[in-house]
Amino acid sequence: MFSLSKRQKKYIFLQQTAVGVIMNMIMNAVMGWVTFKSAKTLSLWGENCFAIDLIMTTFMTVFMTSLLVSKMTHKTVLNGKQEPIDSEKLHALLRKSKPAPFLGSLLLAIIITTVFIPTLFWLLEFINATVLSLKSYIIIKALYAAFLAMIFTPISVILAMSETKFLKKNE
Repeated sequence: MFSLSKRQKKYIFLQQTAVGVIMNMIMNAVMGWVTFKSAKTLSLWGENCFAIDLIMTTFMTVFMTSLLVSKMTHKTVLNGKQEPIDSEKLHALLRKSKPAPFLGSLLLAIIITTVFIPTLFWLLEFINATVLSLKSYIIIKALYAAFLAMIFTPISVILAMSETKFLKKNE
């Protein structure tokens, strides 16, 4: 489909994805502790429920990661610090829609939340992890946010590096 230079790979996977994974892990661990610090145990449903927190974690992690990474990548490519990705297949897809980082990020977050949350809740029920200690929940929340960042950061960066070609034409 397309090939990446060493410089592009370093930017996508080291500068953006690795940093995003670490930041999301730390931020979500802290947010989990702040939100539930007075609870000894948490349950997926009922009193001290963490279901809503996982829904918000999914939505906000995907939305903010996609939005921030897209904006930073557009700026980096437009300033000439990174070369855009030149892929006819991606360009054919992106030509049909104008780059809109906010709306694209919002749509991605809604879709991913709609798909991931039922799967995540089913998995938690299946492995019988519906009642957790605060420490266990913080670890699970941090790892889940890191997982989301690991998947969606490179996708967002690659799309942003590809669509920047169309931003140059429109500015």
